[in-house]
Amino acid sequence: MLDNFDSKRNICLCISPYALLLYMLVTEEETMMNGTLYVLGKGVSRAVCERLSGIYINTINGNSIKDKAKRFVSKLQMRGFWRRHGIDVRNHEIFAQDHAVLSILLRDVNYKLLSDGPKYFSINMQENSTEYRKLLANRNSLEGKLARFFYGNVAVCPFGDNEQCTDIYLTEEDHSPVLKNKILHVNSFLDLWNNSSEKKRAFINSVFDISLEDVSFMNRKSVIFFSQPLVADGIMTDSDYKTFLKGIFSRYDHDKLLIKTHPRDKYDYKSLFPDVEVYEKSVNAQLLMLNGLNVERVATIFSSSVDSFPESVEVDWFANAHPVTKLYCGSTQKPHRKYNDILTL
Repeated sequence: MLDNFDSKRNICLCISPYALLLYMLVTEEETMMNGTLYVLGKGVSRAVCERLSGIYINTINGNSIKDKAKRFVSKLQMRGFWRRHGIDVRNHEIFAQDHAVLSILLRDVNYKLLSDGPKYFSINMQENSTEYRKLLANRNSLEGKLARFFYGNVAVCPFGDNEQCTDIYLTEEDHSPVLKNKILHVNSFLDLWNNSSEKKRAFINSVFDISLEDVSFMNRKSVIFFSQPLVADGIMTDSDYKTFLKGIFSRYDHDKLLIKTHPRDKYDYKSLFPDVEVYEKSVNAQLLMLNGLNVERVATIFSSSVDSFPESVEVDWFANAHPVTKLYCGSTQKPHRKYNDILTL
């Protein structure tokens, strides 16, 4: 049972630094610092969770029968999460990402959705988008019906596409049928940051372990590659990913290139590319930019982080340069800005 939880007003459920930063910026300073129970996992590092005195949720990865069995048992146990911690979740205001394991914690309550990334709804939650078609197909499948029975409706209707989600927090104007009949709160990270006190900014930077030295180090590079956990997520094999990366990085001067790893990406870039600098802190690009990150070019396979950079920054997009990622992204997952669509390596 958690001590003094009755004094906390809010619950924040996040599995990405982007959503966590958004919550911290939209919430009143004292509530953000001392009046929130943070339940974090997956893409948020354990160190960040510890700095917030939060509860960390472990994720069981892997596609073996043993891994799937462990994951099933773990998800069933998550249904008793609030009871085990002595929390009556109905008495608190909930801000959350609502997919993956967090959906189970939202079975019986209303909540306010935190955006999963820039332009997420425009890219992924349109009727013709690859991701949304997958979600609809899953709902009507036997697996989806079982998931609804065991884990609740949000488990098969995530990203606010359900009646329990009342509000959605966005960092820019977005468009999707899912947004209809929701209370929308649209504020850019820059406006939220500029309207925050120095104390609040310093607290946020301390939580994510960001320093001026970090930004200065990154600004010495002219190209930043934003990685993704393609091997960990089973999208690409280790061999294919290695070959793909070698083709991508051959286009750049390695002395001027920096690899910014995705929070869930544990790939060993240092061994494969010992002459390329790697930045591994669990922080999103938006917070780095708020602290002064200024780069000439960003490259990625299909990270939505590139949408946050100004038009003056060149964007190299490699999703269509490999048959596996081209099929995975479909025709709808692409930047909502000017970009260089790299088709061959």
